[in-house]
Order: sequence, then structure tokens, then C-alpha cells
Amino acid sequence: MCNLNSSEGTGRARSAVAVQDGCVLICSIDGFSYLYSVNFCVRETISEPLEKRLDSFEASLRFMSDKYEDMQRKLNQLEEQNRQLNFENKSLKFHVDTLTQNVRELESEIEEQQQYSRRDCLEFKNIPELEDESTNEIVVNVAELLGVNISHDDISISHRLPPSKPWKDELGNTQPPPPPPIIAKFVRRDVKDDVFQARFALKRKTTCDLVVDYVECEHNPIYISESLTVIRKKLFRSCLKFKKEFKLHVVSTSNGRIYIKEERKRRVYIDSEADLAKLRKQISTRSFPPGNK
Repeated sequence: MCNLNSSEGTGRARSAVAVQDGCVLICSIDGFSYLYSVNFCVRETISEPLEKRLDSFEASLRFMSDKYEDMQRKLNQLEEQNRQLNFENKSLKFHVDTLTQNVRELESEIEEQQQYSRRDCLEFKNIPELEDESTNEIVVNVAELLGVNISHDDISISHRLPPSKPWKDELGNTQPPPPPPIIAKFVRRDVKDDVFQARFALKRKTTCDLVVDYVECEHNPIYISESLTVIRKKLFRSCLKFKKEFKLHVVSTSNGRIYIKEERKRRVYIDSEADLAKLRKQISTRSFPPGNK
């Protein structure tokens, strides 16, 4: 019944406007057939485009839902793959770290063996090279300067090492390389030790003191050192720079082992650059204690 919002106009038929079940109803008070007709037309006019829009919206939602499920499925697959890759990466990293440690240990063992094979060897440096020289005879002559009596029978073998390259001094000037060192392997280690321990007697000696027929005598100071591997020679040079930097007492070797000694302190064994860094920290801490820098 159209009995809501009724109105009456002067000289006009009475009518009513109502909203029922989501529909607009317009009719005359006494015309029910007209009410039904208007109601049906309004319903059809409103519901038909709305249903199409709803169908389109539902289709879009289904499409987006399918896409989301597909993306979620792919994301789950990627997460699983990433988890497996992380596991494999950790396993490979552990394997690489193990192999790296094994290689370092093998390198250390090989380096120790190489140094051990040099335990009976000494190097004689800064001695000019002569044509048709006898390196055994030169070694015997140097030992005589030290006051150590040896013979050719005490030397297993001796020869010149390959010459070094030209080098640059602190001013950047290129300097000629020193004479190639002579390396000598002694038959007995005690003979080698006797010669090496007496090396300080060369402090005021030069190559002119050798009983060698030099055409022109060169007053080259003579140096004796233990024969070190390439790695230990590099470490020894680092120790010399360290000694100069901190004005330490001495850098020395004993049976292929490198030591640094401060004045009035015990010598410190240096086996690697890490040992040098540790000693640097200790000296710096003593020189500049916390709070006094």
C-alpha cells in the first residue's frame, strides 16, 4: 500500500511516494495497477546495470585471487629454494674453510721442511765475484778471518746464488745490486754453528782482508747470515723495518727462527706477520698507556 509520504495538491489527484525493499514506489492512492507497473520498471532499471557491474567485479576478484594464489605458490617455491641454497652455501663454506685450513697447515709444514733442509747452510754476502773463483776457498778464507779453522772437507757444497735486481734508496735513486751471495752447506752442523756464532768478528773486516787475488780491492763489509726460505726472508725484512721504527735492540736468527730483542728484555720469537702486529700493539701500549695519548 502506498500510504507513506502522501501529499495532496489543490485541484490535483492525491499521490504517494514510498521506499520499500530497496525500491522506489510511486503511485496514486487509488491506482494499484499503476503502483505495480512503476515498481517493476524501477527495479529493472536499477538492478540490471548493477548486476552487470557486480558480475564484472566478481570476475575481477576471481582473477586477482587466482593471481595471488599463483604468486603465493611461486613465493613458497622460491623460499624453499632459498632455504636449500642457504643450507648448501653453509655446507660449502664449511668445506672451503676446512680446505683452506688444511692448505695453510700443509704450506706451513712444507715451509718448515724447506727451512729444515737449510739448517746446515750459511750465506756469505757482499763479496765481489771473480772469474773462475772457488767459492769453497772464499768460505775457508772468511772463516779464517773469524778465527775459525775449517777445511774444504768441512764444506759439502757451495756456490753463488742468482744475482738480485737493482734497488732504489730512500731518495729514489737506483742503486746497482750487490754481488750475488755465496751459499755454503757444511758437512756438520757444529761447524756451521761455530762460523755463524763468530760472525761478529767481521765488524772491522772487509773483502780486502781476504786472501783472494782481487785486481782492485773493494772495501766491502762482509755479512754472514743463516739461509732462510723466501717466506722467512720476507718476514725478516719486515722485522728489520719494525726494529728501525721502534728503535729496538736487535733482530737475529737462530736455526732459522727469527727473534726481536728490546734492550734489557728477553728476545721475542716472531713466526708470522701476526706476531709482529701483536708485538707492535704491546710496545705501543707501553709507550702510550690508555689515557696518556
